[in-house]
Amino acid sequence: MLAVVPHEDDDLNLLSGVTGQFTDAGSEVYVVFVSTGDAAGLGEKRVYEAVNALSLDGVPEENIIFLGYGDSIPDDGIHIYNAAPNAVTPSLSGRTETYAAPNHEAYREGTPYTRENLLGDLRSVIEEIRADVIFLSLIHISEPTRHAQIS
Repeated sequence: MLAVVPHEDDDLNLLSGVTGQFTDAGSEVYVVFVSTGDAAGLGEKRVYEAVNALSLDGVPEENIIFLGYGDSIPDDGIHIYNAAPNAVTPSLSGRTETYAAPNHEAYREGTPYTRENLLGDLRSVIEEIRADVIFLSLIHISEPTRHAQIS
């Protein structure tokens, strides 16, 4: 099973209890976090919280993947999801490259925050894991209004 979610705690909102059911049934479970949830400058802390929370459901740390992209809508209103393919899109915390935490690096640590890199990382993880079941929780940013819609 593979769950792909925007940031920490979205796995709980999407799959509360389901992750544990899969591990209890003997399934290999992977969770991919697109961002580090760093809008408030707490990215590293949120990484460790996610690892600890998922361990309660039996998900091993090596099956928890942080792509490490920024978590924010910049002042110019252009989110990485809507940016030009190779435009670097800084997070509100000022970061421009993927990261996670000292003892749990990002999937491709130090990769520039571009839409093309993000899509490539998602594609690579999905192809690498080749899960039988995939759960997705995605956010679509409407460019003119900057309102997030969960889809």
